[in-house]
Amino acid sequence: MIIKCINKEGSTLAERAGYPKDYTSLSLVIDKEYVVYSMAVWDNYLYYLIKPDHEEPDLNIDPVWYPYEWFEILDHTIPKMWSFSHSAPSDENDLSLIWGYKEIVIDDEHEQGIMERNKKDLEIFYKRKMEMDKEMEG
Repeated sequence: MIIKCINKEGSTLAERAGYPKDYTSLSLVIDKEYVVYSMAVWDNYLYYLIKPDHEEPDLNIDPVWYPYEWFEILDHTIPKMWSFSHSAPSDENDLSLIWGYKEIVIDDEHEQGIMERNKKDLEIFYKRKMEMDKEMEG
């Protein structure tokens, strides 16, 4: 799945996205295309997991969940390796739906490990990223 960044301002998002109105993502580039490595729904709101590649080293960060409203979908095809899971949320802020590579779907700790920049979890992410990138090129 390929998306294109069309906005990066918090003021353009629904309130439940959780971003301050004065927030601007510095690591996203308007009109740049990104591969989606996972999708998830928290609080009935969709986020894409992407890896921003930025020319400035300080802004070339590890993968991040971004709100869907900042992107338009260019290629709707999802990778063959993707899986899906759902859970009955115990409260509205819980993760309720997730699509992506097997580790991020079946292991809650892996998704959290990515956000905490855990070395083992980032290694898994970058391995799966390489596989998905190769599939998208082919």
